[in-house]
Amino acid sequence: MPHFSSNDPDRSAPGEDGFEGQTVEPTEGEEETEGLTLSDKDWMSMFRESLKVATDYQTEKLQKAWSRNYRAFNNKHIANSKYESFKYRHRSKLFRPKTRMAVRKNLATSAAAMFSTEQVVNVTPTRESDPLQSMVARIIHEDLNYRLDRVNKQDGPQWFLTVIGARQDTQLAGRCVSKQFWEFEERDEIELTEQPVIDATGLPVLDEKDQPVMEVVETVGTKILRDRPQCTLIPPEHAFIDPTGDWRDPVQEGGFFFAGFPTRRDDLEHMIETNKAARRYGGRSWREDIDLSKIQGSNEPSKQADAIRRAREEGTDRYESRHADENGQVLWLYECFYRFAGIDWHWWMLGEQIMLSDPIPVEDAYPEQKGDRPYTSGVGEVESHRVMPAAPVETWQPIQQEMNDLGNLSLDGLKMSISPITKVIRGRGVDLKQVQNRGPDAHIMVQEADDVTFDRAPSPAGMIQNAMNNLNVDFDELAGVFSAGSVQTNRQMNETVGGMQMISASSNSVTEFDLRVWVETWVEPTIRQLVNCIAYHESDARILSIVGERTGLIALPDIPGQEGLKDKNPGPKVSIDSAIDAMRNADLRVRVDVGQGASDSRQKLEKFATAMKLTGQFLPMIEKEGYELKGAAVAQEIFGLVGYKDADRFFTKKPEDQKEPPPPEVQKEMLKGKQRLEEKKLDSQTKMQIERGRAEKDQSIAVLEAGLERDRLALEQERFEHQKRLDAIELRLQMQAEAQQHQMQQQAQAQSRNETLLNHLVSLLKPQGGER
Repeated sequence: MPHFSSNDPDRSAPGEDGFEGQTVEPTEGEEETEGLTLSDKDWMSMFRESLKVATDYQTEKLQKAWSRNYRAFNNKHIANSKYESFKYRHRSKLFRPKTRMAVRKNLATSAAAMFSTEQVVNVTPTRESDPLQSMVARIIHEDLNYRLDRVNKQDGPQWFLTVIGARQDTQLAGRCVSKQFWEFEERDEIELTEQPVIDATGLPVLDEKDQPVMEVVETVGTKILRDRPQCTLIPPEHAFIDPTGDWRDPVQEGGFFFAGFPTRRDDLEHMIETNKAARRYGGRSWREDIDLSKIQGSNEPSKQADAIRRAREEGTDRYESRHADENGQVLWLYECFYRFAGIDWHWWMLGEQIMLSDPIPVEDAYPEQKGDRPYTSGVGEVESHRVMPAAPVETWQPIQQEMNDLGNLSLDGLKMSISPITKVIRGRGVDLKQVQNRGPDAHIMVQEADDVTFDRAPSPAGMIQNAMNNLNVDFDELAGVFSAGSVQTNRQMNETVGGMQMISASSNSVTEFDLRVWVETWVEPTIRQLVNCIAYHESDARILSIVGERTGLIALPDIPGQEGLKDKNPGPKVSIDSAIDAMRNADLRVRVDVGQGASDSRQKLEKFATAMKLTGQFLPMIEKEGYELKGAAVAQEIFGLVGYKDADRFFTKKPEDQKEPPPPEVQKEMLKGKQRLEEKKLDSQTKMQIERGRAEKDQSIAVLEAGLERDRLALEQERFEHQKRLDAIELRLQMQAEAQQHQMQQQAQAQSRNETLLNHLVSLLKPQGGER
């Protein structure tokens, strides 16, 4: 593992790959690691080294076996088999489909065990004495069953296909890996809504019928496309596991774990543009300065997985560029988990070149999982101290190969016995094409009787069939299957019922053991993580209302016109908001009811009947302790074991009026009470009518007062405008009067000045005294 100190050279400078180094801001976890600060180049270096270790381990130890297993499942011989050579071009090349039949039989057994009854998964509180935890456990239990039963994008994952696919991965690759997260995706869209027209005073405008005038307004709304718990199955070649991790759970306990996600380039560009990819794939937000132009060609780190994909898809790799259009180039995203300095870090990579998100602790990226990585892995067989155990199909292949060889040799011998070798004397002029193409009513022209002779090969010996029977027995014993071939092989048991049960019990015990291993390693941890997602993220009021109706623990909102309906589940209830808050603090336990006998529905039914019979003997004692038998649950289990999904369509709730009649005295009192109730009801209806009439009258008065108020406001507005005009006229007249007065004053002053000047001139012109 690389170690970086704070004294290393500046790693934020551009490196040899041409990418700008972006130093990650130190987080609280980095400050605790002796002041270490890692740049993008450091994180990518750790990713590349660990990815190379994982891919090399796959190439050297797993790729050949996985390719062989997938080819066997597709009824094809191994690569470069002798049957593909020129020497075998005219010989039998049959592949006996024992491997595919055994895998499909195990898949059918898994489906019968997991989906034969309506409720296989049970969610119970850790502290059963806590009433709040018990209530939350019932709510989440019903929510989980509702979600897993839905296959649309809005409510739930495709649980059936995911479970069967995971079981198939364990059969073919030895280990299955899946991711559990809450998938959320929304899209902005324009909605047209009608709203009342509002005047300047803030009141709605009314028409001549005193009804609000409506107008169409465009509003930007949000449409939720996905809002569900998701379980995504990761192909085995896309799950890169630390080969030095704990063999019991290398995904959680390994030093690193990477998961590859092939994504179309157009989809990736859209997710980066809208910055909603983190919520769709889980985790936190991505960076905003992501430049896809840095990618040159295909960014898949290696081509080691091509052979596995081609073997699985019969020679085709659907992620090749030739299968994509202009916008459909496949780019590889990698979700990275790396334990460094005692902290489990999480970030996203685009190939080996671009970091899509900043490294943060896992508990911050997926808080609902409480520090665990949101991935689970399961195995088909237990092999201690081996990280990747051998797949069951891999252990069957030596016997499968011998069965193919023995069967093809038998067919070759049988064909040669039916159509013998022809001997033709050279130089006799025999038409060889007539000899080769002979058939019924055919003729061959010869010169001598011995020109053409036939050398018949001996037919296959009887020991060949015995050897084939022994191989069939060994294969069925190893695979843990019981079929018609097993019956044909074990004739010494005379096909008695007891003998067939002994064979079936022996094979079922192996199948049930493998099934229980898979349930313990993958099913229960996966369900546990889905429960964590529901407890942390569930906020859909519609689904919570359905769950509340089924459990009777959530107070449902009042529906107009149905306020008087009687509650089918009386008792204490909580609001939807309180239920959401309580779920986030829940401490729950998850259990999957798949035990011994789960693969045989008849055996399960017999065991259930025996259990109910024994329980009936102790039922009085149980009832004294305050417990009662749930008849509806018993009926659901019985009908599920015989092949029905549920028993709802076979039963109906018995109405209250069909119950046993009470004694006459009680009936008389009930009749009196009913009369009093009807009188009260009549009085109540009369009061309601009066109140309704009063409300309608008050509404009419309110509408009339609103009209009068509007008229008064209009009159006040008109009076204000009139007064405003009068004030303007008065101001204008006043200004004119002042202007005239000012003009008159100026004229008087001018006249006074003129008179003064005239008098002065006169005085000057008047002769002085004594002067002539």
